[in-house]
Order: sequence, then structure tokens, then C-alpha cells
Amino acid sequence: MDRLPQEIIDQIAAWLPEGKLEVTEPSTPANSDAPGEKVGLVKKLFFKTLRRTHPQVSAPAVAPARYWTRASAASISRRWQHAIEALIYSNLVLGYHGLEKLKSALERIPERRSYLRSLTVVLTLTLQHWTNIGIRKDALQPIFSALGGAEDSVASVTVDLTLRFEAGDADLRHSTREGIVFDRLHSVPVGAAACVRTLDFTPATPDTEKGRRDVLRLHLTEQADLVAHFPNLQGVAWHYAEDVLQAVRDASRDGFAARLVEHLAARRRQIATVSLTLSVGLLGRNMSSPQSVGADSYLNLYAKLRAATAHVADFSYSGIVGPSLLQGPKRKGGGAEEEQEGGGAGGEDEGSWQSLRNLTICMALLTPEGKFYFESDAFGEIELDTSLSWRRPALRQAAAAARHGGGGMPEATPVSFLERPDEDTMGPLLGAFAGLVARLPVLETALLVARRGADRHTPWAVCYCAPGRTSAWLGGSEMDMEKPRVWFVTGAWRPGDALVQQFRRAGRGAGHAGNVSIIHWSIVDPPVCM
Repeated sequence: MDRLPQEIIDQIAAWLPEGKLEVTEPSTPANSDAPGEKVGLVKKLFFKTLRRTHPQVSAPAVAPARYWTRASAASISRRWQHAIEALIYSNLVLGYHGLEKLKSALERIPERRSYLRSLTVVLTLTLQHWTNIGIRKDALQPIFSALGGAEDSVASVTVDLTLRFEAGDADLRHSTREGIVFDRLHSVPVGAAACVRTLDFTPATPDTEKGRRDVLRLHLTEQADLVAHFPNLQGVAWHYAEDVLQAVRDASRDGFAARLVEHLAARRRQIATVSLTLSVGLLGRNMSSPQSVGADSYLNLYAKLRAATAHVADFSYSGIVGPSLLQGPKRKGGGAEEEQEGGGAGGEDEGSWQSLRNLTICMALLTPEGKFYFESDAFGEIELDTSLSWRRPALRQAAAAARHGGGGMPEATPVSFLERPDEDTMGPLLGAFAGLVARLPVLETALLVARRGADRHTPWAVCYCAPGRTSAWLGGSEMDMEKPRVWFVTGAWRPGDALVQQFRRAGRGAGHAGNVSIIHWSIVDPPVCM
């Protein structure tokens, strides 16, 4: 990383002859009218006339000739390299060997630290890292060796770190099938990286089957513990694939919830962006009953997640969602528990999300109680998740395709699938969503979205925008921009009158001058106000 590869320098030099090659000046066009060329012509004529009248006057000095050599080619290639170093170091993908080279390069020229922006580290674990209890934690040491040592200042916190793991030995796939855990009995303490701004655990998605088998995932509790090694962290994205076994899933969520409060409590005003993905995958019938989903574990997770992220400005969640995730904290009043509608006179409450500006909820198709949100025979090989990385199709293109008969669901799937929700199941979730809008005065955008089967299908979404704000999910529409708005991008399904009135009142509850404007968009037809 300190200089261009020697083979590139050799290739440049090979284009030059063995001896010296004179650098010739560009020829002057016959019809050129450039000012500098006119001055040169006048100067030549002046000296020609002067020599005729005064022979003793010598001609102007001629500049010495310049030559290309192989040494000068290598020098130029190094200057070119330094010119693009900022671009090279701004986006790096490194393994163990690359981290060693990065450490050496930063030690030689410390100024290169200021170029670091996005760093993806892919650690290939082998049996040498395995102790029959877990992975030695010092397997992470090369990261802290390369990134440690930077000054603890705001200017140095520039790195967005993505941490990934892959199997260098087939036996590790089985040993870490429930997620990578670290063996703290046989590991030396690792350091810290003060320059890391955001930490992302989103795994890779290889195109080949072998590549997908080699992807290893860090256990959810270990992801929470690693936050402590990045003292200046401002954002974190956790990602975990739920296990097939119920006991393993519950233990992972409970352990993560406990560590979440422990590690974020002291720095929750510092960490402003939090993302959590709990992918359930294609579990189908295995997660279609209350005892197989883990409702109590989810309720515990929701409560601690709200408390630990009470002061974040941006929060994203993908996974099984229930109304309690969106509901405010409970307070006792009049002998009964009531939902808190605001911060209260005594100050900000735990879990109130009073600083939240942007909320994204990508919902799986199941409730924590194991019920499906939509009316359909949902058993079979269906995609239950709506991942945060999933991008909705261009809504304008989808609308045009639908008008010309190119849209709609596959023939083998009922038209109502993922479009008409079960009112008893979806109603409480949408009611909690309306209550959230009513009690958060600084909220700018909030999105509740469900994936409609294949990628080419438009989503089922409910989107809130504060006055003056819009969203790409709305096709860039500026309809009623001066008002708070709730868009129902829900196909043929329309919300009932009671739900519409609940959303209307949410505008005044959030401190806006008027009610919320309710807009329905079926994609096929233009959006209309309700």
C-alpha cells in the first residue's frame, strides 16, 4: 500500500527504449492565433532583424533538451500514486494480510489515516482460531492493531467499519452454526479503535452456493459486546439470522437485550443511529404457532430496545414486529397503567424516543404470537422477511406496468395475498403506529413496510411524512407537502374510518397546526385524499 506494485512500474518502464528519449515540445499549428504563440513569433523576428543590423548580438539561449528515462517513469508513477491515495484509502476491502499491509502503510505515513472512510474487513477463520470452546478473541486483534493509535479527536473519527467472517475450513461451518462465540478463557485482551464512526455487522451475500456456505455470522450477543471496543461510535447496525430451534432463538434475543442496555446505557446520547435486523428466513410452518415464535422473548427485547435507544435520531428494525415495539412506556395513573402520550412534566421518559427523527420498520409477516398479518394461506416456501437492504421497485414504473396489465401477483398466488391484512392482527399494529406519530414532535419520516413476495412486486407500506418532507417510497410525490401526511400504499385495501380518524388526530398530538392528511395510493390509480 506504500507504493505502486513493482510490476506496474516495470510495465511503464518497458514502454521506453533502453537509452535516453528526448522530450519534444508540441508543434505549433500553422494557423494558430494563441497570444503566447504570437509573442514567440514576434520575438524570433526581432532577433533576426537585430542580427542583421548588429552581428555581434547573439541569438537567445536555447533551453537544454529533456529526456525520458526508466527512472523518471518510476518517479512519475509514484507521484501519480500519491495523487490518488485519498481515493484508494477511502474504500478498502481487506483480509488478514491486507490489515498487516494497512498497518505498515499507516505507520510509514500517518497522514493516510485522514483518507480512511469505508473499511470492510473479511476475516477468514481457520481451525487455528478454534479452541473447542469458541474462536479466540485475539482473532480480532489485527483490526485494532491497524486502526488503533489514532488521536482521540472528533476529526479522527471517520471510519465506517463493516465486519464480516468466512470459513477457511469446512469444519468451522458446523462448529459455528449457531453463530461465532469467542473463547475468553484462552484469549488475550484486544485493544480499541477510536477512529471508527459506524460499525456494521451485515453479512455478505455471495452469488455462489459455496460462497453462501462459507459465510459465518457473529453471535448476536457478541455483536453487542463488541460495541465496547469502539469508544467514539456514533452508529451501529446489528444483523442476525434467527436459528431454527426455539430455545436458541430465545436465548440469543434475551442475551442481546441484556447486553444492549449494558453497553448503550452510558453512550446512548453519543450513538445517534441504530439498526437491528433479526432475519427469520424461510421457516414456514415452524414459526406459525405462539410457542414456536417466542412472544415473551420478543416483548422483553422490545422493552429493552426502546430503553437503550431512547435518544437515537435514526432507528431501523427488520424482523418480527408487534405493537409493543411502537407503543410508549407505561406509567401508573389512577391505579391503572396507561400508555404515555408524551414526555410528561417530569422530564423525558425511558423508551420514549423523543429525539427520533427517522423510523423504518421492515416487518416480517408474523406477529410475536405466531399469527400472519395478511389474509392468505401463507404456508409454503415464501419470503417472510422484509430486509432493510431490500429496495422497493420504482413505484412510477410499477404503476405504469400495472395500467398496461404488466403488474399484479403471479398466477399461482391469490391476488389478495400480502394486500388485504387481517383486521384483527394488523389493526393493533397500525393503531400503535398512529400513537407513535402522535407523541413524537420531532419525527420527520416513519415507514412501516412489508415485502409483497417477489422483488418485482410493489410493497405494502404505510408512510408518515412531516410538513415539507417526502420519501422515495412515495414516488417523490409532493402532494399536500405543507401538511403532515400519512400515505397508505396498500393496493386495493383501504383503512377503516376509525383508523383514519386515529391517524388524523395524530397531527395535533405531535404539535402540528392541523390534522394529518390521509392519502391512499393503490399504485394502479393516482393517489387520492381520504
